[in-house]
Amino acid sequence: MTPAALPLILSLALSACSPSPQALATQTANVSTAIAGPNVNGWLVQLTGSNYNNVMIVAPIFMVVALAMMLGVKRGEAVMAEAVTAGD
Repeated sequence: MTPAALPLILSLALSACSPSPQALATQTANVSTAIAGPNVNGWLVQLTGSNYNNVMIVAPIFMVVALAMMLGVKRGEAVMAEAVTAGD
């Protein structure tokens, strides 16, 4: 479990409703990156002949990618809007 999982766990413990798909997707992405990150860095070190300096080169690239992905995030959790029909 990661520290980012604590709000989701607390919200589930304090409410009787099930988590939203967005919350589950966020938690899945969080855990997936926690699992994949060390493996990717390990492969990078192996491919470069035990040169750990390359991790310091690749890490800022991943940070820029993460920042670009976060630019679309708005305040609060995603809310699905109801479809408006022409007959209403």
